[in-house]
Amino acid sequence: MRKAFERIGLDKYFHEFVTSKELGATKPNPAFFQSVLAKYQLNLSETIMIGNDYEKDITGAKNIGLKTILITTEHGEFSNADYIIQSFGNLSDVL
Repeated sequence: MRKAFERIGLDKYFHEFVTSKELGATKPNPAFFQSVLAKYQLNLSETIMIGNDYEKDITGAKNIGLKTILITTEHGEFSNADYIIQSFGNLSDVL
């Protein structure tokens, strides 16, 4: 995952990378998100899930109460997303 982010220049935005393999759960399973929160001792109310897959990233995160940012250029009904942006370049607009 880190190499993929490096190839497209997004690695500079992240300090940590976590895979479902090391957590033992996959998105949208609540255990995935809860494991990340526990691993990094994150507070639910101070954490935002940023993702590009509405069902796996956004709906999964909302199921445990996380705030969410969906990155997409698609049009549709994304009612579970707290914010919708078209690219990482727009991230500062909502943070």
